This record gives sequence, structure tokens and C-alpha cells, in this order.
Amino acid sequence: MVQNDYRELTMRAVSKRRTKRIIESLSLLVKSDLCQTHRHLSFAPVRDRQHVKFYVDAQLFFEEVAEAIDNANKTLFIADWWMSPELYLKRPPADNEDVP
Repeated sequence: MVQNDYRELTMRAVSKRRTKRIIESLSLLVKSDLCQTHRHLSFAPVRDRQHVKFYVDAQLFFEEVAEAIDNANKTLFIADWWMSPELYLKRPPADNEDVP
């Protein structure tokens, strides 16, 4: 059984050997950096040298995404919560539509 202040988890394995491996893996996990207390009570440790940019509102984000799409030579990977082809990235839409 694994428990914390909020949950209790009972696990069963098909063999004693498998049970031992699960316990060993969980013990290693508990000792890892992921299970320690982090700044701002975050679930993850602070990572240095990360290439991220924070946005206060969506306007600048959408404009920069549109620019990246326009400048992409081959492939553009977008990690986003929700992106739709129907979404106008530059406002106002009437001033930024491509007319063939």
C-alpha cells in the first residue's frame, strides 16, 4: 500500500518478484528530485538554461506563432493547449487575410 495525506493506493502484483521490483522502483522514485519540495511548492524542480518565453496575454503569442508559421521552411512543432486552423492569429482578421 502507498499512501499520502490525500490518497491511498493498494497495489497487487502477479508474483513476489514483481512486487519486489515495484517496491524498489517506488523507493528510487521517492529519493529522486521529482519527489522533493521545490520552489513555490511546484511539482517539478527548477531547470536552468531552458528556452521558454512567458506571455501575459494571447495577442503577442498568436502574432509570433503566425510569424513562425510564415517563416518555417519545412516543419514547425507547436506545443499548445489548443490550436485550431479556424483561429485568426493576427487581429483584426480583415487586415491580415491572404487574398489569392
